[in-house]
Amino acid sequence: MIEENLPPYLSRSRCESLDIQTRDVVDMIEKLIRGAAAGTVWNAPKSVVMPGDGRYMMATLCAAQDPPLLAVKSLGLNP
Repeated sequence: MIEENLPPYLSRSRCESLDIQTRDVVDMIEKLIRGAAAGTVWNAPKSVVMPGDGRYMMATLCAAQDPPLLAVKSLGLNP
């Protein structure tokens, strides 16, 4: 169940139930690389914030026409 106003959480069992095989992932990566060369997939440079106290925050953005998607990757390291 996905609660309203919360990002979805994909548990291990939920991910396994999607039945995505390694070949599916490789095929999609190759398709997106070809799309980047064709100008139908875009990504922004990685943005990094390092406040000087050991923390590290990074984000990057990508978009594609086929499949139509927008993705944001972010992470934070707080030692």
